[in-house]
Amino acid sequence: MKGGLSTQQIGQESMFLVKHADNLPLVNGRVVYLAGSTGQNKTVRYAHAISEATSSTTFGVMTESATSGGTAFCTTFGYVRDINTSNLKEGGLVWLSASVSPDSVGALTAVRPQAPNHGVLIGLCVRKHANNGILYVSIQNGYELNELHDVYISNLKNKQVIAYSYRDWE
Repeated sequence: MKGGLSTQQIGQESMFLVKHADNLPLVNGRVVYLAGSTGQNKTVRYAHAISEATSSTTFGVMTESATSGGTAFCTTFGYVRDINTSNLKEGGLVWLSASVSPDSVGALTAVRPQAPNHGVLIGLCVRKHANNGILYVSIQNGYELNELHDVYISNLKNKQVIAYSYRDWE
């Protein structure tokens, strides 16, 4: 790919050139969400599972790093290689972390975050390794009840119950 730092397996991966929305550095192996565009590039920020705003548009995993204001490739589907997956389980599911400490925003975890945090499945750990880890990215999002396509919830109050009412629309 452009710059020579990433190799794309044609037909097996989808990668996009992105820029950090706040002109901060981008770090290889970190999860990002869509924040907008500059007219030429998609802009991203580091994702975390603590809120709808920072998890609902989870976009991909950075495939390379970039300095402040620079662009880098992000994998939205396929393999990300040569990253640290030592905290993951080989063959296990990989989730977006709820951690917001500066060193771990956009981090991967082997443990699904508990509610009220958001469960965003990032993919699968193919190879567990500190430097040569491999992650298969296939993002799945929308596990919260009010994100279901046939559920509308407004003015939610504590201890309310959801009931289903079937209507014959024919």
